[in-house]
Amino acid sequence: MYQQYTDNEADTDTSLKIYTKEGRVYGCEETIMNITKAKTSDVKNIMTFYDSLITTMSQDPYRPKWIQGVYPSLDDIKRYCGNEECYLAVREEKIIGSVMIVHDSDENHTQIAWNVSAPKNEITTLHLLAVDPKLQGRSIGFKLMKFAENLCRDRGDKVIRLDALPENVPGNKLYRKCGYHLVSKETRFYESAGYIDFNLYELAL
Repeated sequence: MYQQYTDNEADTDTSLKIYTKEGRVYGCEETIMNITKAKTSDVKNIMTFYDSLITTMSQDPYRPKWIQGVYPSLDDIKRYCGNEECYLAVREEKIIGSVMIVHDSDENHTQIAWNVSAPKNEITTLHLLAVDPKLQGRSIGFKLMKFAENLCRDRGDKVIRLDALPENVPGNKLYRKCGYHLVSKETRFYESAGYIDFNLYELAL
């Protein structure tokens, strides 16, 4: 299954519908992008997408603190695709956005006092939300987030959680716009990146 979006969709539209590959959006002449589940054959193109984004945003004040070849690594992307957790926003056969929708609780979240209590099989954690830098500000991230919300709600999840860098102002604004609540803040240490601060968000479904 995948989701279609068109030129005349409002940024604030949250009544999104899922269409099968045989479906179409009536009353809309042009599709901007599809959101589709990645295949293992997409791994190379996904790595190219993330590597290019890291390079392009290296001097951006809102850049992610991802390190090319370290995170996301090739093994990370292979695992996400193999587990059917990687979803892509695609326009004219080109990846313009991506998100990992992991049906499990993050190991870094076990000690957090979350507002929503749920078993692991009713928790989803989002990772690596990314949009082509040339197309940022066009609600692609918003549509990926709403896609994830609909997917999780339909399969019976109780909550979605994610981490965000405090300095990523557009990202934090997006999560609040999508209804996520800031639950906690924490600092983690990574050998490859040192100490990093995170805002921890959750969305009750």
